[in-house]
Amino acid sequence: MIFDNGILRAEIVPQWHESTRFDRLFAVTSLVDLERGVEWMAHESLIPNVGSGGVGICGEFGISEPVGYDDASPGEPFLKPCVGWLARDGRPYRFMHPYPILDRGGATYEWGENRVTGVWEAPALRGYGCRVARSISLSGDALTFVYEMRNTGEKPISTTEYAHNFALCGGRALSEAYRLTTGSKADDPNSPWIRYGTYPSYARVDSPDSLEIRGWRMVLAPEGYAMEERDDFRAVRFAVWAQAHVFSPEIFKGIELMPGESDRWTRAYRFGDVASLDRRSAG
Repeated sequence: MIFDNGILRAEIVPQWHESTRFDRLFAVTSLVDLERGVEWMAHESLIPNVGSGGVGICGEFGISEPVGYDDASPGEPFLKPCVGWLARDGRPYRFMHPYPILDRGGATYEWGENRVTGVWEAPALRGYGCRVARSISLSGDALTFVYEMRNTGEKPISTTEYAHNFALCGGRALSEAYRLTTGSKADDPNSPWIRYGTYPSYARVDSPDSLEIRGWRMVLAPEGYAMEERDDFRAVRFAVWAQAHVFSPEIFKGIELMPGESDRWTRAYRFGDVASLDRRSAG
C-alpha cells in the first residue's frame, strides 16, 4: 500500500516476511522525501537471500528475551510477539535461528487514507499470551507509529521491542559526511556512533537514566538532508549497526507486563532538512 501526502511517499507492506524473527504486521519498505527527491529506506544486504532479509523500518520483539523460552522444554512452544508460537530447541536462544513455527496467530487490518492499524494475537499457551496493535500514519513530514501491547495470559511478560531502521540518504554511501546524534550525553564527537570505513560497524550502550536516549538524527552534509526518530519513552538500550550501504540506529523499548496489563508507546519519524526539522521542534 502506498501512502502519499505530497510531502512524503511511503510504501507499507503487511505480512511482509516469512522468517521467525521480524514483527510481521508491517514493514516500511520505501520512504521518499518528495520535495528533495530522496529515498531514505535501504536493504540490510545488497545480495538477495543473504543476511536477515530486513529492509527499511521493520520491528522485532524479544531479540534476546523471547516470551516463555527459558521455562520451556525442548519441543515446547515459546512466544515471539507478532511472529507466533515457535518450538524451542535444547540450546540458548539464537535470534537468527529458524525455529519451527507451531502457530503464527492471526492478524487483521483496517486501512484508511494515509493510515493503517494492524492487530495481531495468538492463542494463550503455557500461561503466556499477548495482543499487539500497531498503527502507522502519515501526516506532513512525519511517519508515526503507535503501539499497544496487552498481556492476555496468566504469567508476566518481560521483553523488549525495537525498530530496525535500515536507511541511507538517496543511496549515497556512508562516509564522514553523515553525522548521527542522539541529543544525549552518550554522544561523543571523538567516538562517533559509526566507524566510517570499518564495516560492519557496531556500537551499543545500555541506557541508564542519566543518558535519557529518546531519539536520534542522521544528517547528510553539505545538503543538510535529515531523518530522525523521536520516541515517547526512554531507551533501555541503543545500538547502531552499519555497512557501507546502510545504517540502522535501534532504540529498544523495555516491556514489563503483568497479566491483564497493557503498555502503549509511540515512535515518530520525520524527514526533511536540518532547518525544517529544527523549526518544527521549536514550534
